[in-house]
Amino acid sequence: MIIALAFVGLLLVGVQWLPIIVTGCLFLFGIGGGYFQPANISTIMQSGSTSNQGTIGSLQRMIQNIAIANGTAIGSTLINLTAPNLPPGIQVTWYLALFVVAIIVIAGISINYLHPEKGLSKLTNLIRLIK
Repeated sequence: MIIALAFVGLLLVGVQWLPIIVTGCLFLFGIGGGYFQPANISTIMQSGSTSNQGTIGSLQRMIQNIAIANGTAIGSTLINLTAPNLPPGIQVTWYLALFVVAIIVIAGISINYLHPEKGLSKLTNLIRLIK
């Protein structure tokens, strides 16, 4: 919920906004991420057996690092493409992030609620494939 409020604020950023308001939205976004990430990692680690903990943790961290690198690259590219008009570039980047989050949420709901037996088995098969 905290991330959603910050997300809405960041989607509406305008040229007239004071830097302290933008900083506050980013701060709220960070707090929301701080609440989400430990719970997410805990759930991921509990999804496999104890013998697979190292593989699961490594896979989670690798995917997270790839996402961070790609997000930074794509975001900075979009902002640089609108260089003379920085605020619209930032808004486009946040709208793209919202689109990606919506796709992930829809995929997660689809996998976990419509096919609950497939969600865990796909993770288990992925771990076996890596080993």
